[in-house]
Amino acid sequence: MADQLDRLTACGELLFGSAWREKLPKLLNTDQRLFRRYLAETVVMTPAKWALLIEPLRNRAADADRYLAQVTEMAAAPPPQPTTRLPRSASASGDEAPSPGGPVRP
Repeated sequence: MADQLDRLTACGELLFGSAWREKLPKLLNTDQRLFRRYLAETVVMTPAKWALLIEPLRNRAADADRYLAQVTEMAAAPPPQPTTRLPRSASASGDEAPSPGGPVRP
């Protein structure tokens, strides 16, 4: 039973981030009072409750695999070509956007 808190915490954070304590009880179809007892490990979660986590975790894993494939592809791509700078006359005419810090004063 000692692993129940650790596993619930890990699953909740993975699925819901910082809002896991509010959202996980809904996924488990339980009220906050019983959920707090699960966290305190005074009540053991049934296998049926654990089974409710399987599909959301599988979906999350599939999302992670998809993002991993996309990031891997981007990491293997050739570096972007350097951008060309506007001619000095274009920037003097005000065609460029101002810098975030405001105008540069001499």
